[in-house]
Amino acid sequence: MKPLSDVLKRLFGTAPETTPAVPSALREAAADEAATPPRYDYPLVPTLDDLPPDPNTSSKKNTVFFSRVSIDAPQTETDSGDASVHEPPPTYDTETSRPPSVNSPDVCYQASARDDFLSDLKSCDPRAFSKRLQQGVREIHGGNPVAFYNAAGISRSAYSRLISHPDRHPSKDTVLCMAAALHMALPDAENFLRLAGYALSPHIPGDIIWRRCFQQGIHDLALIHSFLDRAPSPSH
Repeated sequence: MKPLSDVLKRLFGTAPETTPAVPSALREAAADEAATPPRYDYPLVPTLDDLPPDPNTSSKKNTVFFSRVSIDAPQTETDSGDASVHEPPPTYDTETSRPPSVNSPDVCYQASARDDFLSDLKSCDPRAFSKRLQQGVREIHGGNPVAFYNAAGISRSAYSRLISHPDRHPSKDTVLCMAAALHMALPDAENFLRLAGYALSPHIPGDIIWRRCFQQGIHDLALIHSFLDRAPSPSH
């Protein structure tokens, strides 16, 4: 919107302050408008042309300057005869803010360390315990699960959960009873425990009794439990 003084000047041909034909009310309004700053006085936004020259490129010859060119404006020829070049500015490259390259030593080391750390997971089988259990049932009990879970002293539902959820492991005492029901020797029993995430400790009286029983081929759970009942408690 044009200022009121410009509109009056265009209508009367002269400035409104010096034109008697202009009503006094309009002259006062134009004077107030001139004395009052604009209501919407937005700050000027700096452009690329307002930035100071780069000291790193000021001494170089054949420096390409980027200017604001309209899309519809035709390209002009420079003094050297070449057309104006309009390319994106060079990438920002500093030692502090430059992102590491994919082929940098740090990134390569982190990737190799992660691969080495996760390499052992390729041989991991969460269902190894369930597979060894079913193998033992086939070899010792002829594939009869009823004979097995009766010999191990576990319920049918507990055995069904182990078969239907191969990645689920029972408690350590249950695994030891299963190893005894499968007539395992000590090396097989220790490996069976490891598949479930357990081990026999030389500092726990119950584990020492289980170890002796597997070493001597004692698999009768009633006899093993009688030995466990006579084991000294940790408080003694």
